[in-house]
Amino acid sequence: MSMSPIRVSDHSSVPRVALAAVDASPQKSLTVSSPVSWPIPDGLRMLNHGSYGIVPRYVRARQAELRELMDADPVHWFKVELEPRADRARAAIAGLLGCDPEGVTFMPNATFGVATVIQSLDLGAGDEIVATDQEYKATLNELERLNKRRGVVIRIAETNAPKVSDEEIVETTMAQVTDRTRLVIMSHIASNSAIVMPAAELSRRCRERGVAVLIDGAHGPGQVGIDLREMAPTYYAASGHKWLCTPKGSGFLYAEAGAREGITPLALSCRTADVRPERASYLSDFDYIGTGDFTPNLVAPDAIAHLSAQDEGGFAGLQRRNHEMVVEGARRIADRCGIALASGVDRFASMVTIILPSRSDGAAGAHYDDPIWDTLIEKWRIQVPVWGLPLTGERVVRVSAHLHNRLGDYDALAEALATELEAERVAGLHG
Repeated sequence: MSMSPIRVSDHSSVPRVALAAVDASPQKSLTVSSPVSWPIPDGLRMLNHGSYGIVPRYVRARQAELRELMDADPVHWFKVELEPRADRARAAIAGLLGCDPEGVTFMPNATFGVATVIQSLDLGAGDEIVATDQEYKATLNELERLNKRRGVVIRIAETNAPKVSDEEIVETTMAQVTDRTRLVIMSHIASNSAIVMPAAELSRRCRERGVAVLIDGAHGPGQVGIDLREMAPTYYAASGHKWLCTPKGSGFLYAEAGAREGITPLALSCRTADVRPERASYLSDFDYIGTGDFTPNLVAPDAIAHLSAQDEGGFAGLQRRNHEMVVEGARRIADRCGIALASGVDRFASMVTIILPSRSDGAAGAHYDDPIWDTLIEKWRIQVPVWGLPLTGERVVRVSAHLHNRLGDYDALAEALATELEAERVAGLHG
C-alpha cells in the first residue's frame, strides 16, 4: 500500500476532559448520510476498535426501530418479517465481499462461524486439521475439544509471523498438510500481531491439494477489500461488530456452493426438519435458530451504507483513510518512544503492532493483559491493548484506527507510553 497525505484533521490540541456519561439513547433524526456519531465518552481515547468495535448512533437507531417491530408483534416478526429482512442483509454482505448471497448465513460472531464448520464436518480419529500459530484462542480451544472428543489430530504450523514473509508463512503451513488433512485454518488478519495473512495464496495451494480451507475473517470485513470469488476459500467466517460497526452479536459464515450441505447450526431449532423446496436448508436453518434477537445482523445494510457515506471514495476510501491514519500514528509512537513496528506497513490494514521492551518480571495487569495496559486506561484514559505475540511472547501494543480517531490520539499515546516505559526502565523492569 502506498502512503498518501492524511486527509483528516489533527485534534492533538484538544485537551483531555473528565469522563462524561454516555448518551445511550438512539438518535432517530440521524440519516444514512449524516456525519458518523459515536457513543464514546468525552475524555476517552479509543485506540482499540479492533477488539469489540463501536456502533454508530445511526446504526443503533435503526436497530431500535427493528426491535420495536419485533416486540410489537413477535409472531408476525418471526414468521413473516425475519427471512425477507435476512435476505436484504445477506445481499448487502455479499455485495461488499464479492460472493454469492446464497452462500452467506448469519452467526453471532466469527467464533460461532469457525465452530460451526469444525463441528459440522464428519471427522474422526486419525483425520487431521492444520492451523497456524496465529489463530485466535477460541479457535484453538475448539480444536482442542475436537481432539478430545473425536480423536482428530491437530497440527499447528509455527510460522513465527510477523517476523517472516508471506511466502514463508504459506510454506510452513503447507508443510503440515498430509494425506490425512481434512481442513486448514488461517486467519485473514491475525488478532495479536495485526498482520494481513496470505489467505488467498493459502486457499489456492489448498485447492491444488484438494483440501478444504477455512479463513477466520473476524478482522477482515471493513479493514480490507475482499473478493471471496477471487480468494476462493471453502469457508470464510467473520464478525460484523468489529470493522463493519454492526451491533454486538453480528457475524456470518460463507461456504462455497459445493460445501454447504452438512453445515448445520450448533443448536437446531424447531424448524430444522422442515423441507422447503423454495429455500435451501443452509439458509433457513440459520435464519431462525430459536427465539432471539437477530437485529444485530439485520442492520448490516444500514451500517455499510452509513460508513460508505463518510468518505467520497466509499468503503474503499474509508479503509484507505483508516490505514493511512494508523500507520502515521504508529510511526509517531515508534519515533517518540524509540521502538519499532512489528513489521512493514504494507502488511497492516487498520491495525498496527509496535514492539515494546519486555518486562523482566513477566507480570500481568490487574484487569488487562499487561500492567502498562492498566496504567494507560486508568491514568491516561487511553484504551489500547498491550499483550504478547504467539509463539515468541514478544510484548507489543496494537493500535487501531476508525473514523472516531484523530492523529492527536496517537500523539497522546506516544507521550503516555514514553513516560510509562521510562518508569519501567528506571525501576529495572526491562529484561
